[in-house]
Amino acid sequence: MNKLANLNTQEAKDRRLIASAQRLAREINESGIPDDLEDGERALAEFRKVSHFEFDQGAVWAWLGGQRFRAPWETLSEVEEAFPGQGLLRIQRHLLVRPEAILSHRPLLNGRAQIRLTDGIELEVSRSMTP
Repeated sequence: MNKLANLNTQEAKDRRLIASAQRLAREINESGIPDDLEDGERALAEFRKVSHFEFDQGAVWAWLGGQRFRAPWETLSEVEEAFPGQGLLRIQRHLLVRPEAILSHRPLLNGRAQIRLTDGIELEVSRSMTP
């Protein structure tokens, strides 16, 4: 009986995970990110392609492959809430970076730093975020 209960619990968890991934896929598609997703699991892979998020001109933008796409969120705080535990780094008030997207880091003379991302973009890190 316990095996059956555990199986049903796991199936319920799997269904919830798939539903969450599908909801995320819809949000990504509505944001203007290319619509090549076949299922919810692919939506999670799309997040891994994002190098960083930028707040500019009153909108949140997701950067993929050196191009920016309108994201469904209104603030960077909403992005952080949408991806808890992902370790997003706020390197400027208007920039969130996925740590996995950082290729290199170098100090600048003014106490700031510069990072290079996987899509070739270079961003300046604020002094408050520089060790």
